[in-house]
Amino acid sequence: MIKNKTIFFLLPNGITVRNFLNTGIIDALILKENIRLVIFTSSPSAFDKYRNKHIIIKSFIKRNKMNLSNLLNVILRRRFYKVNQTVSNKILSKGPLFPKNHYKITEYLLSQPFPKSKGIYNFLRFVDEKSRGYSSKVLKLFKKYEPSLVISTHPISMDEYEFLRCSKKLDIKSIGIIKSWDNLTTKGYIPVELDHYLAWNEIIKNELINIHGVNKSQISITGIPQFDSYFERENIVKREKFFKRMNLDPNKKTIFFATSPSSIGPEDPDIIFEKMKFFKDNEIENIQVIARLHPLDNIERYKKLKEFNFLNLTFQIPGKNSNRKISGITNPDFITELRDTLFHSDVTINTCSTTSLDAIAMDKPVVNIAFDLKPREYYKSCKRYYDFVHFQPILNSGATKLASSFDEYVNLIFRYLENSDLEIKQRRDLRKIMCYKIDGQSSLRIVDSFFQQLK
Repeated sequence: MIKNKTIFFLLPNGITVRNFLNTGIIDALILKENIRLVIFTSSPSAFDKYRNKHIIIKSFIKRNKMNLSNLLNVILRRRFYKVNQTVSNKILSKGPLFPKNHYKITEYLLSQPFPKSKGIYNFLRFVDEKSRGYSSKVLKLFKKYEPSLVISTHPISMDEYEFLRCSKKLDIKSIGIIKSWDNLTTKGYIPVELDHYLAWNEIIKNELINIHGVNKSQISITGIPQFDSYFERENIVKREKFFKRMNLDPNKKTIFFATSPSSIGPEDPDIIFEKMKFFKDNEIENIQVIARLHPLDNIERYKKLKEFNFLNLTFQIPGKNSNRKISGITNPDFITELRDTLFHSDVTINTCSTTSLDAIAMDKPVVNIAFDLKPREYYKSCKRYYDFVHFQPILNSGATKLASSFDEYVNLIFRYLENSDLEIKQRRDLRKIMCYKIDGQSSLRIVDSFFQQLK
């Protein structure tokens, strides 16, 4: 039996809060006896219901960016991309997803000289590991609570750096959860090497081994915790109630359009507009559209659509229509609302999004937008996304369809509205590859992995 152990749980941003607060992981942890949980989070109010003597909620301590460790890691990250270059980060170096945060000259200078030199990279890594790397505030927290395990929910980010560096200096075990399927091939660099890692599937496990040199014994495969609710079909909102809430008709075919941030899907408003106009011009009234906004998208982009007042179009802003006090991505209804929307829709549309996996998990047809309404060079075109490493298993599976033009996009939508069973075998096979198991037990496998590290 594990006796009187303290766990530090690091939740630095909204997505990590969503993935672990709303999936059953925290609930499973607090059921364990003799465990004290100290949660450091960017959203303390989201955890108000958990506060007691065994669960301590603290605001996440923002790291000091003006020090040697931060400078070293900025340089190391740039060099890592050169030493361990993937197709994805090669594309992103020329066509970044968020251009405003991309400084080509600075990034070039930081990777000089000999940007692909493993010797220089390893030397800088050694220097970083010998530096202190954490503040006195963080050290005091370790001394006060004396944790036996530190859980990193975003190990490729610098947000948790001070906690993880401190845990390493004090020889306290750490475990990192790879947050998403694209993290290791598009972002990649892990600032602090951890004792153990949790991966969604074999693909991510192999990326940890091949890109980061992690021993396979240090990796556990758990599945995707935020997909656990997809197994719980009995909790899905009834069709009539769902569509009444959305001001739509339960008897009509429904298209689910998952938007992207403006820098990734700049033409999303225009594509939706052209589709709605096509339906209107052709007097197609038995099809309706739910456009669910990405957490980083802005409803103001869709003013034109609202002005036309398309009756068969509604917008879903995650968390906004909930009765909960917490809004946005940390809202407890974020995941269940997405599940219900997928379940009651007939086809899902997105641009190279994780929503493709959500839909596959719910056995829903997917059409991926792989065209530009206006001509764009490759490094500004959505077409480049489909060359990313993490998306290749989906393309190779044949479980989704790429629309390379607007006409093909419309035809593929009608194809699936007529027969949603098309590609059903490919979707089933892809679920096994990407999701490991959709059995409602991923959260419990994650918690079990935590406790294996405490023994």
